[in-house]
Amino acid sequence: MSARTCASPRSACIRGTASPAADTPPALLALGAVVEVLGSLGPRAVPVAEFFAGPGQHNLQPGEVITGVKVPAPAARSGSAYLKLGTRKAMDIAFVGVAAYLALEDDGTVAEARVGLGAVAPTPRLAAGMTEVLSGRPLDDEAIELAARTAMESASPITDRRCSAEYRRAMTGELTRRALRLAAARAEA
Repeated sequence: MSARTCASPRSACIRGTASPAADTPPALLALGAVVEVLGSLGPRAVPVAEFFAGPGQHNLQPGEVITGVKVPAPAARSGSAYLKLGTRKAMDIAFVGVAAYLALEDDGTVAEARVGLGAVAPTPRLAAGMTEVLSGRPLDDEAIELAARTAMESASPITDRRCSAEYRRAMTGELTRRALRLAAARAEA
């Protein structure tokens, strides 16, 4: 995954926008990133999963600034992918954004899995329990379908002028399927 799909410096930085539809947060969630913060009480590390407080809001305290974002080194047999649904490829607000990270064991079974979701809840969020759902299993069609259902259950989308909540939930499942397949292909490459 890379920041190439982010359209502007403001939308590419984690502090520049706390929009639930931003592209960067789902990728950082899937990759297990941590936000480094510095304030009058000293430095602290905030997991990206705990950074967003609500639509357009973050958990920075008054006087705190972000000094960095740390993304852990990927496992040897791992892959990631970010897919979004929108009307254009760039300069577009996502209807749904899904990022997937997979680490595979030597036998091809899933060792670790995370799926970050954007534009389907008040804040970007991790699909709950993805590693537990997939761990120890081969990433076959049955496992991918189970992961898609898990992601759909983690979504709490709204209906707005861009699309309905039902469509967002269905596309959360579809993009999860596609992102997991792409991440798996990259892990095996």
